[in-house]
Amino acid sequence: MSYRMQRNAIFLVCLMAVGCGSRDTETTDAIGGDAGASGAAGRGVEAGASGAAGMGGGAAGAGGQAGFGGEAGTGGEAGASGAAGMGGGAGAGGQAGFGGEAGSAGAAGSAGSGGSADASIWIDLFAEPTADEIAAVRYEWAARDMTVQGWQVEADIPNAAGYRAKIVSHVVDGYRHNGYIRYPRPYVPGNSYPVLVFNHGGNSGHNLGAALFLERDSANGCTSGYFIIGPTFRGEALDYMDGGQPVQLQAEGPGVDDDNYWWSVFDGDVDDTIHLLNGALATTPDMDVNRIGVHGGSRGAGVSYLVAVRDPRVKMLGLYYGATNAIAPEIKENIRAHVEENLALAGRDVNLAWSAAVEPYIQGTLSFAEARSALIRRSPLYFIDQLPAVQVHHGTQDTSVSVEQSRDMKNAMDAAGRTDFEYYEYDGGGHSPNSLNGAEALMEQYLCSLKDV
Repeated sequence: MSYRMQRNAIFLVCLMAVGCGSRDTETTDAIGGDAGASGAAGRGVEAGASGAAGMGGGAAGAGGQAGFGGEAGTGGEAGASGAAGMGGGAGAGGQAGFGGEAGSAGAAGSAGSGGSADASIWIDLFAEPTADEIAAVRYEWAARDMTVQGWQVEADIPNAAGYRAKIVSHVVDGYRHNGYIRYPRPYVPGNSYPVLVFNHGGNSGHNLGAALFLERDSANGCTSGYFIIGPTFRGEALDYMDGGQPVQLQAEGPGVDDDNYWWSVFDGDVDDTIHLLNGALATTPDMDVNRIGVHGGSRGAGVSYLVAVRDPRVKMLGLYYGATNAIAPEIKENIRAHVEENLALAGRDVNLAWSAAVEPYIQGTLSFAEARSALIRRSPLYFIDQLPAVQVHHGTQDTSVSVEQSRDMKNAMDAAGRTDFEYYEYDGGGHSPNSLNGAEALMEQYLCSLKDV
């Protein structure tokens, strides 16, 4: 039995064991859906390491959150509950995107900030992963407990701009985590519907309005016929409207100002997402486990790559400007210049590698092996054998996530003979779908194909 077949068999057993899609439960102690626990599974040719990710700009105003962390606008387009959607506009009093433009969260920790740096930082820490290192990451992913704990329905909203929606929570790594389930429209019990996981950009949380916004952007409103699952990540807020009143539900876990925040970014985000998907499948009738797609931009794109790497149920990815390789040469060079010449970190992909691995290693809070693992776990480029079909859009003038990240993924997929990777590059495009001329129409068409998978 092949690597991927073994994983799929394990998923099938666990889904049957918990009766995924068989009931709607208000509160449960544990749901045994071990889906997504494994970090292994072949989807094509053999490749190598973990999951890096894009980090979104996008600002959120009062009750409004940018879906894809785009360029923070001044007025922003709002959904029913004040959420800016893919374009990443900002509501009143918006907050700057994920980790700030390299500088606020990462540029200040030069070499002398917690220890001394030497050449091994960029020579050894950024070496290509070995087969043993990649296997160790896969083993560690597979050992994680993905059983859903403490599932609870916080709100059941009968009419959210014409949709039924549930606000749910559950416990991941000891933290109560939040998300939403938006039902299809019309919803006919007993029918089978595709499932689209929608991962947000930025660090200001998620908003149910972002899911409502997707309908307007999809050709013929096809996503209106999907279940849409939206996770917040630990330490973030979930905003929604209930009975005409704005509600904000805060997740537990480290926030952006906490010392251990970066240790969970992307890696913990994936755990949060897969746990939510497991709980939704186990408690929501009529979700089609054979038609699951994942969609996101910036930070949400990077998380989406990693969700698909770790969860073979995912059949397709539709992404905007996600980071793919935390060990990329341009990231290594930027960090070298930061350490040796005190230059600012340029880009959120660079800031992620610095904050999650390099700076803690310099300061002595991570060992060399731990820092290497942290970088590999954020580098989906080395796990392309576990990726499904993908469509990616990236602009050449993106200063948040370098276009080289998507080019590297395209080159790796081409070298592996993968024909199910669609890549669109936009000359002069930035970190917003609005700056990628024609991208949204292509994405709409691609997302609509999930119903035919």
